Amino acid sequence: MAKIVCIGDSNTYGFDPRGYFGGTYDRAWPDLLAEKLGWQFINLGENGRTIPCSPRSVALLDHALQAQLPADVILIMLGGNDISGLWDHDAVETDRRMRQYLLHLKEYQTACPKLQLMLISPVEVQVPEESICSAHRMLRGLYQKTAAELGLAYVDAGGWEIPLAFDGIHFTEKGHYVFAAKLEAVLRRQYWRRLADSAGAFVFRKGQGETETLMIGVKGRRYSFPKGHIEPGESPEAAAVREVQEETGITACLLPGFRTEVPSVRPEDHRRIIFFVAEYCAGELRPQQGEISSAFWCPISSAEKLIALPEDRGAFMEALEFYRKQALKP
Repeated sequence: MAKIVCIGDSNTYGFDPRGYFGGTYDRAWPDLLAEKLGWQFINLGENGRTIPCSPRSVALLDHALQAQLPADVILIMLGGNDISGLWDHDAVETDRRMRQYLLHLKEYQTACPKLQLMLISPVEVQVPEESICSAHRMLRGLYQKTAAELGLAYVDAGGWEIPLAFDGIHFTEKGHYVFAAKLEAVLRRQYWRRLADSAGAFVFRKGQGETETLMIGVKGRRYSFPKGHIEPGESPEAAAVREVQEETGITACLLPGFRTEVPSVRPEDHRRIIFFVAEYCAGELRPQQGEISSAFWCPISSAEKLIALPEDRGAFMEALEFYRKQALKP
């Protein structure tokens, strides 16, 4: 499961300004995204947080951050409190602080090479002080330039129309839902293929004299097994059965007791591929147009030679051993 760490202020924490001393909403936008995407979101939002720039503030946040590593993505949405707290509401100084902190965060990529950083501009406030509002608008462009120069992903949330509370600063409960929906679309475009786990199955059937396994052809003459991304709210088991049916037209019945995981072979991918063992139940071969080039039953004596990826080959041999043991049971 992908892990996303969210560094932010009260609008990440989920502060509810309606009470006399304030409170928290039942679910802030990181909680809502966890439900929508099926990933783990760690909320490191804190009321009143500014961009860490002193040794103490950096060390305190490092302590919380290091407890969550390894992670796949760190989302950073800070700067609103810096603008409000600076006597001249200086967007340039706020950007300078952010640049320094981002350079510090990039040092984590030495130990975690696949770690991605995404800078999110704070949502523009609606307050009487025009100097604060104009600084927020200016910060959007500064952050975009900083992210580009540091090679980081950037989200211009400052231009999103997010419902704000009576103070013109904090999200309403509806605001968290709107923000989560907009950020979900961004994360899907940016990271879905890299972070969403996949599931598939090694499907076996009794052939004419020899057991056969279901294989697919992809990208010309490379051969593998049916698999695909797990959809939000879907179990790996359900995804495996669905992907087999969609890619090959075959209905498979999973055998309990087997599950193995292999990492993606793409260096930029963070996802796992979860394989199960299944038996043929019904259906005729019907390769999915546009997704795979072929689907066929292959004798197990030939399958190992056809498998293109060593990771798939090791998982297949493990699955075959499990299936043979199941077949021997009375």
